[in-house]
Order: sequence, then C-alpha cells, then structure tokens
Amino acid sequence: MTCLYLAEFARTITSFDEQPLSISYMTGGRRRRYTPDFRFVWEDGREWFVEVKPAEKLATPENSERFAAIAGYFETTGACFVALTEKHICHSNRSQLVSYLLHMRPYELV
Repeated sequence: MTCLYLAEFARTITSFDEQPLSISYMTGGRRRRYTPDFRFVWEDGREWFVEVKPAEKLATPENSERFAAIAGYFETTGACFVALTEKHICHSNRSQLVSYLLHMRPYELV
C-alpha cells in the first residue's frame, strides 16, 4: 500500500493501476506467465511495470533469473520493469512524509 501512496504523491507520475496485464515469458526452458503488481505512467510517457517483494525473496537465485527474463520482455516493448523492496519503499524520511501528506488531504479524497 505504501508503494501506491508514493506513486500518488509523485509529481511526475500521471497514472497508475494494479495488476495491469499478464505476460508470457521464457525462463529455464519453460514458458511462464507473470502479472506485475503495478504500472506507473510518467509525464514523459514512460511506463514502469513494478513488482513489490520483500528483499529476502527478491534476492533468491530463482527470482533473480525470473525477474531478469521479465525485465528483458518489458525492454522489448519500450517499457521498464522495476522490482522494489521495503528498502526502497519504506525509507524512514519518505514514510514520514507520506504519512504527513495523507493526513493533509481533504476528507472527501480519502
């Protein structure tokens, strides 16, 4: 959820959506399916397909191979694949700022 709050307050992200599409990719000689957690669209038209995982799961050899193949797929489409962990998202200063901004929003937007 914090990832979406960060996207909401990012000035240059124009839109985002959850589980925007499913792709088919090859790894380990097998065809696999993957659905990213989010898609962020930036002001300049860039698209990021985002996976949010705990750092210890992201670091496994299986996921490293898997995410490299997924990143390769998105590169061919002109998009970017980004894997984020709590280390990226939950930076203490950033979390405090997001919490503050959430409390400052008008009630009807919550």
